[in-house]
Amino acid sequence: MNWKPLFSVKIIVYVILGFIVGIVLGVIVWAPTDVSEKDSLNAGLTVVPDENNSGLDDAVESIDQTAAITVLVPYARIATSSWVAIRESNGELLGRILGARKIDAGVHEDVVVELLRATSPHTMYAVVLYTDNGDGVFDHRLDTLIERDGSPVSAAFITE
Repeated sequence: MNWKPLFSVKIIVYVILGFIVGIVLGVIVWAPTDVSEKDSLNAGLTVVPDENNSGLDDAVESIDQTAAITVLVPYARIATSSWVAIRESNGELLGRILGARKIDAGVHEDVVVELLRATSPHTMYAVVLYTDNGDGVFDHRLDTLIERDGSPVSAAFITE
């Protein structure tokens, strides 16, 4: 008597693979998210009301922080719509720009700037300000570096 299997090995393998892919996709799509982490990355900006923005001196502060893919800028004060940018620094010269975030005129606290690459431990960086040229897109060649007395308005920090 000629005996034939009811299912071929190929069909069984395809069914098993389909089941595994379905589980993986289900975990990715329906995985719970940590709301506090998401809020800290996306919100990251507190505007302090200031009734009179005219005559504000541009200023920025920084704090030493852990190396990461984001940088926290605790305080920024700007007279016009500007960019808060994070740059590599050796203490005297500004290096590559790692990321920037646009903020409106006024006083801001806890500005979170997302970076294109993470900062490295035990390295110096600088928070610098650029005035937006009006197109809403950051470009360090077109947006103007904000200076006071010939030096960039900046604040250095070191990562841990």
